Amino acid sequence: GSITSTQTGALTTTALSGITSTEVAALSTTQINALSTTNVAALTTTQADGLTVTNVAGLTSTVINALATTTLASLTATQAAALTTTQSAALTTTALGAIETTDLAAIAATVIDALTTTNIAALSTDQVGALTTAQVSSLATTTLNALQTTDVAALSTTQVRSLTTTQVGALTTTQVNALETTDIAALTTTQVSGITS
Repeated sequence: GSITSTQTGALTTTALSGITSTEVAALSTTQINALSTTNVAALTTTQADGLTVTNVAGLTSTVINALATTTLASLTATQAAALTTTQSAALTTTALGAIETTDLAAIAATVIDALTTTNIAALSTDQVGALTTAQVSSLATTTLNALQTTDVAALSTTQVRSLTTTQVGALTTTQVNALETTDIAALTTTQVSGITS
């Protein structure tokens, strides 16, 4: 029969190292969440490949933040898309920084908007540049205001054009000044009215 979550939690790192990705896929979310943070950190990228979308969606914030950065970076876009708003809100800046741009773009817009302002401010320019227009246009104004000026400058004209009038109007003076001239030129008349109103 299968082992219990208590037994899973008692596994040594050495014993866990012998588990294949197929065996990881067979573990329940409860069993995975029962692993110690030391064991979670020891999971290899190959083993993480076995995490199902159900597993990913059910992971506690403690488990997600305990994953090695290399393991987080190895998540597929499909796995990343399973992340929830609760998990997103609890991510550490280190964990978020490890998520690759293609995977970040696959995450639901509501999940991106659930990131803390600290995490939004910690996004790299590459990560900001990878955000989809749906993700950008759904950002709450408080979330948007957390973007560093370097991140604002990194926004593409397509991303800037996706901003709502409310979002544009909520940009700080520093953020507006950080917009590149090509981005300013790409603003619609309605968006410009948001800045000047």
